[in-house]
Amino acid sequence: MLGLPVRYETNWPPVLDAVRATLGDSGTRDPSRPNVAPVARIRLIRHGSQEPDHGAPNLLFRLPSPNRLLVFTPGSFGVAEADRLEAYAYVTEQLVNDPQVFNPGFVEALSLMLLTRDDRFPIHAATIARRGTAVLLAGASGSGKSTLAYTASQAGLDVLGDDVAFIQLHPCRRAWTMPSRYSLMPHVAKSFHELSSAVPSQLPTGKTKVVVRDRTWTSSNMVESFGVCLLENGSGAASLVTIGVDELEAELDAMNDTGFDIFSDERRASVLRALSQHGGWRLGLSRDPRDSLPLIHEILSSLERGADSTHS
Repeated sequence: MLGLPVRYETNWPPVLDAVRATLGDSGTRDPSRPNVAPVARIRLIRHGSQEPDHGAPNLLFRLPSPNRLLVFTPGSFGVAEADRLEAYAYVTEQLVNDPQVFNPGFVEALSLMLLTRDDRFPIHAATIARRGTAVLLAGASGSGKSTLAYTASQAGLDVLGDDVAFIQLHPCRRAWTMPSRYSLMPHVAKSFHELSSAVPSQLPTGKTKVVVRDRTWTSSNMVESFGVCLLENGSGAASLVTIGVDELEAELDAMNDTGFDIFSDERRASVLRALSQHGGWRLGLSRDPRDSLPLIHEILSSLERGADSTHS
């Protein structure tokens, strides 16, 4: 997971099937970590309690300290201890059989609470790539990341992730992702013919989205050559401008949504400084996400030229 070996233990084999479904097929290992020993251990134990008879289990998160995450439903409970790199959960059969709650709520949340402490800093950004070079489209919830990522995938670009990228700084700068699904606003999904009859569903966050499990995800989940572009909603024509180091760093720092605000100020500052060291772009979105595709290609071309000049 994110290039790091993790040990999952359970007393019920379907739990491991759910873990595999969550992680997908991308198994890239961090090349700077030759040691195959697990860096974290997560135990997911089936027990005999019951979830509510109707509707999806209500999923809640609590963060009593920066190093401890609690996750629970009416019948299940989990805790991740980041300082010990261990997590455990007692889960019901109904919960495991509900992938829209169990996979993100327990498998992802508990795992990421541990792994983000190990040189994997989360940034709210979609990751779109072409020939191994990527742009991180950074924006808060509702800024259009998933919609633009889905549009890019339909246009033949590689999508490594649609919502969060995880930044590694040592021994070099890398971005890791977790390919999973697109979560689109219902009114946006209707703009795509193939999704016009899709039925929205309520996510564990309480938001109602159209969830698309697209098979076009790239098989890679790591990129070393990448830049950062800020997304900005608008109603006019799509636009692209370059921005400087200080402006990019300040705006990334302001995107401190819940769940991204549990890291030390020193660590956060070092990651944002590394992300902003060459400046970036601001992409103004129009009402039609397809209008932004030529501008994304323009960013990727600029990044490729920069990579070529560095290697020459």
